[in-house]
Amino acid sequence: MTEEVKSKNKSQESKSQNAVADTKFDFKTAIKALEEINKWFQQPDIDLDEGLEKLKKGKELIAKCEAHLVEAENEFERIRDDFEDDSNATEGVRESPHEIDDSLFDFEE
Repeated sequence: MTEEVKSKNKSQESKSQNAVADTKFDFKTAIKALEEINKWFQQPDIDLDEGLEKLKKGKELIAKCEAHLVEAENEFERIRDDFEDDSNATEGVRESPHEIDDSLFDFEE
């Protein structure tokens, strides 16, 4: 692999990784950075020191992704629980303002 291609790949990976570090965590960007790291390791000629740095960065990104997924799962459960609580609170209450009480039409003669 030519030095120019290596430099270009390194620059692209650096941009993706810096985007993750400089801003609030973005899951999609982190996954893209992990994919780029994985792609880098598919090369036939790998620099050992650079590979170690990429492994460290990959480990950090994986930990952040896992934490983000746990947060998302917890948020989903909170929303679901709130929805269930709201559903239980409205039991016995007319669900539609257009619902008509049939007893109004019972006429006794």
